[in-house]
Amino acid sequence: MRPRHGAARLLCALVLGLLVFVPPAAAAPKVVIFNMYPSPLVKPDRVFFQADAGPYLSDLQWSGWGEPTALGTGKWVLDCSNGGPSCGADDPSESYPARFTLSDLAPCPRLGPDALSYRSGVVEIDRPAGTTTYAFGSDYDFCARRPTLVAARSAVARFATRRLHASHPTVACHVQGSTDVECTARWTRRGRAEKRDFYVSAAMSTTRLYVTPLG
Repeated sequence: MRPRHGAARLLCALVLGLLVFVPPAAAAPKVVIFNMYPSPLVKPDRVFFQADAGPYLSDLQWSGWGEPTALGTGKWVLDCSNGGPSCGADDPSESYPARFTLSDLAPCPRLGPDALSYRSGVVEIDRPAGTTTYAFGSDYDFCARRPTLVAARSAVARFATRRLHASHPTVACHVQGSTDVECTARWTRRGRAEKRDFYVSAAMSTTRLYVTPLG
């Protein structure tokens, strides 16, 4: 009986060894789009084309998400019940079947080394008079990593010196949201203290930082 017990122990050890040494499956990349704001969307139910009661896609059901081409089917909606810049005084609310095709996957460094973002899309709306098509662009710059505080201070100092003719400005910055840095520059000109606030953000298309004066 002892050899039989030994064989059983050997078989159990081999099985455990296989369980231990099976490599884990690679994590799937995070695939997103952006819709006017830096918050990433995964298989969104709604996609808006403008704020303030503008048209939007609703009840989207997705197939192929994460593949080179993803298709969302749902409705195109324009709700004029509360007015809005897309609605005339007597315009009715409208809703038509629609398809939303996304493509052009690209890396999205802000969300991690394996994250991807769809950059392009096409919306097809089946109206009574025929199908109309619109292009949709996910804001790829939202994939850029937030600037470091050191880089933001340097960018604001250059901007203030070149554009505002500030002499030796001092700049303090802090993190603002997930993509921007907010900075305050102070300097003295003609004996008067001056101050200006700025937003600093990065882009995927260039290494240059964008400096936006506030106020």
